[in-house]
Amino acid sequence: HTLSVTYFELVSRYSMFLEKAPEFVKETMLSFLDQRGIGHPHPQVRSRASYLFFRVLRSFPVASAPQRQALTPLLPAILKALQQNVSPVLKRGFATGTQAETPLSVDSTMNLCETMGLICSSKFTNQGLEPFSGCCDAFRAQLVTLAKNRQAFTRDAELVGNRLAEIVNMIGSLTKYVTRDAMTFKRPLGDCLQAIVKVYELLPAHKELRSTTVFFLHRMLSCLKGVVVPHIHKTMELLVANVTAESLLQVSQLVNQIIVMARTESIPIVAHIFQPYVRQIYKVIASFNYIDEKTETSAYSTQIKERDSMRSIYFGFIRHVLLTPDFLPTSLYTPRNKACYEEIIKSVLEGISDRDLTVAKHCVSILSQVVEWGSKLVLDAKKTPGKKISPPLMHLWSLLTKDIGAATIHGLSKGNLDPTDAKANMIMLTIVRIHHKLRVAFGNDFLTYLNTIMCKQLGVTPVSIKEYLQGFNGSTASTSLQRQRNILRGMLKMHQQVQKR
Repeated sequence: HTLSVTYFELVSRYSMFLEKAPEFVKETMLSFLDQRGIGHPHPQVRSRASYLFFRVLRSFPVASAPQRQALTPLLPAILKALQQNVSPVLKRGFATGTQAETPLSVDSTMNLCETMGLICSSKFTNQGLEPFSGCCDAFRAQLVTLAKNRQAFTRDAELVGNRLAEIVNMIGSLTKYVTRDAMTFKRPLGDCLQAIVKVYELLPAHKELRSTTVFFLHRMLSCLKGVVVPHIHKTMELLVANVTAESLLQVSQLVNQIIVMARTESIPIVAHIFQPYVRQIYKVIASFNYIDEKTETSAYSTQIKERDSMRSIYFGFIRHVLLTPDFLPTSLYTPRNKACYEEIIKSVLEGISDRDLTVAKHCVSILSQVVEWGSKLVLDAKKTPGKKISPPLMHLWSLLTKDIGAATIHGLSKGNLDPTDAKANMIMLTIVRIHHKLRVAFGNDFLTYLNTIMCKQLGVTPVSIKEYLQGFNGSTASTSLQRQRNILRGMLKMHQQVQKR
């Protein structure tokens, strides 16, 4: 078998030789598919042949015309052979022991599924809708058939979830190379999507099934975008309800992608999951409360890092939501979400003072962007004669003119920022930008308010505060902002010296 593996390795490495000798294409392709390759008695040969066949075919889109002409007539037969070799894994159902053994491993089967998708894609030879639909329909039909076997769910739910996850993964591998042809293959992709989310809803807490479903949803969102969203309301609800410390990052990335890829379509679904999702995140973070943050030992160092990671994920999610202005009046400030939304704003305002500078930087960045679009939103509403300002906008007005300004100064007064630290200096520069934006939006009234807060909390000389505030009447160039940051840094040093006395 070593000689056989060496042969396939050489074919893969020197596959461009076939460009010079297209007459060898047919025999070379057949050698991968018959008893010399995927059908070989030795498992190592079968495994390498399945992977290297994909490698060889992947080089063909840039091949010469004679080489492609020699290959094109073989493609229907190649697709049929690949389907036959995939079938044992696809059709083994919930068998166990020797009955579950198949000639190809699951990993090798995934390689063949990826090869099938490559052949059907426009990147290759553009075989068209029919071959791809046939492959999808076979996988989807088996998935639906297995999902109907409810007795198996009762006997061994873990095995059922693993086998269903394998088929979902096969569909994911099949669709990898057709994302650029998504609108051409919209019907089979949509059918697979609906089947997969319905299967996931049967076992929402199963780890492997959840992972493969999320993986597939990521792929569909990247190519079909808003078309996906109406089909996944129930799925997202279940993903959120079953969030754990292990799955939090996975689910957060999916929610963030939904917001980015389908901004308008995602508003209802984000509004629906917002409150329970935030509560679940709080629950996960609270599960680390046993950690004594003041301990001088490293007994919980891993857990502390994990909890800090959870908090970063939380603020990353909040950043995605709050930086989408449409969500505020239409989704978040509703009777269902209002209390949770206000709690989140409070956590962001408090986060500026966090001892973890990564969290503080997240929060300052969030507030900077909220000020960016929030000021415009509120001022546009103020300029419209006779228009009644809605409660969400009135709340936003108060948030911008008072709460954010006070939170930035409170963050400086806590003593967590080291004036010599690079990350702390980035935070201070962002705070300067926030003050500048609020000065532009609300004029000297904001500076008067800021002067009061700074005198009360920083305890520095009025001359320093006056110098800082006067700087906002000048240029907005980066050099001016840097100068303001330097003044703020000097005030911070002065404040910390006063605190030490």
